[in-house]
Amino acid sequence: MNKIVKLLSISVVALFAACTSDMDYNAGYVSSIEELYAPSEGYYLELVSGSTAATTFSWSPANVSDGYAPMYELVFYKDAAGQQEISRISAGTATSVSVPHKTINKIMNATGTEPEAIGTLYWSAVASRSIVESETMPKARALDVKRLKGFKVAPERLYLTGSATEAGTSIANAMPFSVFDDGEVFEIFTQLSSGDFNITDGTDDSARRFNISGGLISEENSSPISSSYNGVYRIRIDMATCAATIDKVENMRWVMCIQKNVLCPMVYQGNGVWYGEGFETNFNSGWNDDRYFFRAELNGQTIKIGNNKMDFGGAPSDKPSYTWNVYFTEEGNPDWDYSFKAISAYHGSVGMHVNVKLVMNASAEYYHTIDYTDLE
Repeated sequence: MNKIVKLLSISVVALFAACTSDMDYNAGYVSSIEELYAPSEGYYLELVSGSTAATTFSWSPANVSDGYAPMYELVFYKDAAGQQEISRISAGTATSVSVPHKTINKIMNATGTEPEAIGTLYWSAVASRSIVESETMPKARALDVKRLKGFKVAPERLYLTGSATEAGTSIANAMPFSVFDDGEVFEIFTQLSSGDFNITDGTDDSARRFNISGGLISEENSSPISSSYNGVYRIRIDMATCAATIDKVENMRWVMCIQKNVLCPMVYQGNGVWYGEGFETNFNSGWNDDRYFFRAELNGQTIKIGNNKMDFGGAPSDKPSYTWNVYFTEEGNPDWDYSFKAISAYHGSVGMHVNVKLVMNASAEYYHTIDYTDLE
């Protein structure tokens, strides 16, 4: 009996050892990237502030012994020897990656190159499979980069003041911009009229003042900006590229997906707030629905303001009021996607009523509130 038990024990141990050996993951050998393709050695790159400006980096493919596709990363260095790594950008399984000029400009900070000056950045690429990385990399290539116009000390906050603004001329009442993208992008929705305005980094007389000219923001000319504007505008400033736009916002509407031709105009209230009262629902067009979103024209181009998820999910429970965050959705999204849903009691409703408020200011993340007045 003892002999049988011992034999069984040995068998179990052997089986466990075999399983452990079989289950050990081995990603296999990853060959090195043989050649960098583009940009060429010593290539001169003058960065451009446009939102679509980008440069493509490419290299030859690597191989993995297990037959799977390797993953690639673009690697930037401060030095030619590749000892002082600055940043890595994933290319996935592709042998090239397009890098926005805004990103390259940010990477150039680490080289000590001043805004609008020319500095040298080095780049290479590495292949990997799971946790296994190729043993060697191609020699890093030099890239001579002229940086974008910028600020040695970028402001952490921006405000709007002046006779052309809602806030008036007292800088103490200046209106704050909303802040996005880790403090690089500033945005405000506001009404402008004839007069002038300033953009500042504070709300007292010691604040720095900035000017917008030719689509760029600068501190060199801090004189007030003369305004012939008349209406509601979105002022958007990217401090990483100094790009600045002032776009007119018109025809803000609450839109039911099933009845897109039914116009529910929102009225601007001030401070980035629009309001619509007593909108009559028509969530029926031969079939029932409950989805809605917001639509406006930005410098004549139609934009959609909706949910950040393609599918909202189930309809909310029957409460008289809801608040949801809003987002600018990708261009070309179908009207049915990235929308919100009315409560269950309003599903397929005709002739019921809602009050809608849209808030896009610095008090909070952009949001809207919808009141279902027939439940009150």
